[in-house]
Amino acid sequence: MINGVHVVPHDEVPVPIVEAGGFHIFLSHVWATGQDQMRIIKQRLQEMLPELRVFLDVDDLEDISGLETYIDRSSAVLVFCSQGYFQSKNCMRELRAAVEQAKLIITLMDPDSKKGGLTEEQVKSTLLYGWTDEWGEHSIEAMWESWGFEGGPSPKDLVAALFPVGALKKPIVEWNRIGAFQDVSMRLIAERILPTELRGDAVYIQGEIVHKKQETLGEPRNGRAYHVYCSANNIGAKDLMAEVQQEHRPALNALLVTSNASQLRLCECMLVYLNSKTWSSGLLSADLAIEVEGAMKRKVRLLLAHENVGGVHQAERFGCEFEDMFAREDGTPAHLIKAGIYSQIAVPLKGREFRKVSMVLLQQALLEEPTMLEVDEEVKAARAARILPAAMKLPKPMHPNGVDESTTAASTDDVELIEIKNDDDSALSSSQAVGIPGRLASRSPQEAASFSSSERLARAAGLWEAWEQGQSERDDAQLGEKQRTSFAFSEQANGSERSLRRSHLSHDDLFEDSENALDRRPPSRLGTRAFSEDELTPAATMDGSSRSPPPWSV
Repeated sequence: MINGVHVVPHDEVPVPIVEAGGFHIFLSHVWATGQDQMRIIKQRLQEMLPELRVFLDVDDLEDISGLETYIDRSSAVLVFCSQGYFQSKNCMRELRAAVEQAKLIITLMDPDSKKGGLTEEQVKSTLLYGWTDEWGEHSIEAMWESWGFEGGPSPKDLVAALFPVGALKKPIVEWNRIGAFQDVSMRLIAERILPTELRGDAVYIQGEIVHKKQETLGEPRNGRAYHVYCSANNIGAKDLMAEVQQEHRPALNALLVTSNASQLRLCECMLVYLNSKTWSSGLLSADLAIEVEGAMKRKVRLLLAHENVGGVHQAERFGCEFEDMFAREDGTPAHLIKAGIYSQIAVPLKGREFRKVSMVLLQQALLEEPTMLEVDEEVKAARAARILPAAMKLPKPMHPNGVDESTTAASTDDVELIEIKNDDDSALSSSQAVGIPGRLASRSPQEAASFSSSERLARAAGLWEAWEQGQSERDDAQLGEKQRTSFAFSEQANGSERSLRRSHLSHDDLFEDSENALDRRPPSRLGTRAFSEDELTPAATMDGSSRSPPPWSV
């Protein structure tokens, strides 16, 4: 028994007992921007926990006049904060009742504004300060008064319940539509309903990607010498490689990375790390564009990774909307878009609880087999210029790691950058170090601005090959023996099944046989809203034109 709940065998997760006619969770949402997603959530919750009783209005509502009684019969209320929710009379009845009855509230936020998602700041502003639309200025209090609401919780009380602080603070759950990230969202929702003993690492979802044993990366394939080309002009790219490598030891122990432009042709892929700095960093971005164009011409696969907005530390990682890549200013150069730089889907990078999923997706992208390298004079020259280097340890990622997304490096694995020196035993400057395979010191904007005019002109004129060959010769003469990178990683042991399960003490027991690793989730049924004729009838205006009434005035 756990807190009076019977623990069934075979690691199945028990659900708390509710009285007859009661529900474990009430799904509060506005139909226009939430009904389809609530159908998915109900179906998935009942797949994970078959005995869970989930209230969804289209399935369980019998009398809307007694809406508050359904809240009273529910143990928890999930509030899906989307556009229109706080202007809906019935949604406000549900939320006010949940706060008044001190129900457990699970705040679910949709980061996709195009699908109706709202930010925490938008929700707070709507409740506390009102909003302005084509019908004028509005306030929550005035709207409640027009509906005949009297007494009860204030707008400040609703904010405190949705976004508690201090000792009462509970993490907001981010909703995701992508399957691998959606598994995390669903697990976080389910955990909030379960006893404290069955939260966090105590449970997992069958088939969750982070619990599948990952394939080990071998030596570079098909004539290549490196796995990844990581440009010093791509801000944050080397830190991202460090992060994924630390997250996946020993599967990525063999990963080899170079930042030497003369070795680009010998790489399986080129990492293009998309964030708000990628195309907005002046000369660095201009040089990166030239390198990307060179990779595309040489048929080196582009590995795109996009840092999303939202979540802890995403601002420090320069997260941005993908649409920003197509901005007129500080966007992707037009000739790269025309050449098809985005023909491949970028690996989505998220923060908080979703970071580990992103790291697995990035690792899987690294495993994609490259095409066979066609040996020509350029390849022969690159191979001749390459000297097998000594291993260099990788410093810890520059990106901050919070509690929810800390890497698993042991304290004994603290690594340091081996100092690279000139032939005369003097230390290299960071500008001299550019081009050394695996060097982690990126060029600063000041150093980039100091590039010789001949270098910039050669690049701008499209004389990539000539400049690259000359730079390679200068690097060889100046730096002597080049170094090849062998990175350190942190071990990640995982396991998986498909329904919500209790974790074993040993992670080895969680590894799933590859032959049985199929995702057996049945397709989810999506609900659609049925509008009434009254809602579809436009209201006449004083000038004789017609327009739809405010959604909350019906």
